[in-house]
Order: sequence, then C-alpha cells, then structure tokens
Amino acid sequence: MAAVNRAYERIMATTHEPEWSFTLDVLPVDAFHAVEAALAELGEVLSADEPYGVEAFVAEPAPCFCTIELAPEAGGTIVTVTVQPAEEGPPPSAGDVAAAIVGSLTA
Repeated sequence: MAAVNRAYERIMATTHEPEWSFTLDVLPVDAFHAVEAALAELGEVLSADEPYGVEAFVAEPAPCFCTIELAPEAGGTIVTVTVQPAEEGPPPSAGDVAAAIVGSLTA
C-alpha cells in the first residue's frame, strides 16, 4: 500500500490543471477591463482582443504564459484561464493562476 501511495504522490506532483474557469457577475466588457488590470499587476499583458480575450505573461504564482477567454453567461462572464510554461518544467496550475487573478480583483 505504501508503494501505491508514493506512486500517487509522484503523479499528483507532476499533474497540473491546464484550464480553470470562474465567473464574474459583470458583463464581458467590464470583466475584460478588470481582468486586464489584474494581469498587468501580476505580469505583462501581451495582447488583447477586447472584450473576449487576453494573453499575458504572469510572474506570480510562477512564471507562465496564460490565455484568458471571456464568455457571456446570463448577465455575467465566464473567465477561462489556460496556462503554458514560460520556462523549462511544468507551469503552475491554471487554478493557482486563476486564484491569483481573483485575489488581485478583490484586493
């Protein structure tokens, strides 16, 4: 059983979520500006397709490139975060990057 637990821990240590979503209770145009400002705090906005997408380099929680897609939903916006490595090794999880964005939005 100990060998199974160690194998599971190794798998979980190398697994990351490539995509994560959260919602904002504002329309996409307002969500876009808020997310763009949050990304500027966390790193550098590389390109923007207002109001439905942003690409950025994010330094926190770990260096990575992220693509943000915004989609309208019932008076709000679904924000989808996708991450790619910026350096050798796995990128941070999309959930961690999404949490950093949300943290910046609520600060």
